[in-house]
Amino acid sequence: MRIKSLWLFIAAALSLLLIFHEGAAQAGRGKGRLGGVVIDEAKKPVPSAKVVLQFMQDRSIQKETTTDKKGEWAFLGLGSGNWRITATAKL
Repeated sequence: MRIKSLWLFIAAALSLLLIFHEGAAQAGRGKGRLGGVVIDEAKKPVPSAKVVLQFMQDRSIQKETTTDKKGEWAFLGLGSGNWRITATAKL
């Protein structure tokens, strides 16, 4: 009876570990969307600007895109949390 209880405890502990590991792999991912327009000081769109989005809870999670000819950009599949947006361009 003791051995059966020990195996049950080990199986439960391993299951919890696997569930936690899978949940941690989903950090920063979800159904959220974010988009905008990069403009210069004259309020004109900036094409081909690099836009970087960084998840602040795990800074290794980072997404990059480039603006289109209208200066527009968008990210899909974002999770909840704090994100940092940085745009850079050569003018």
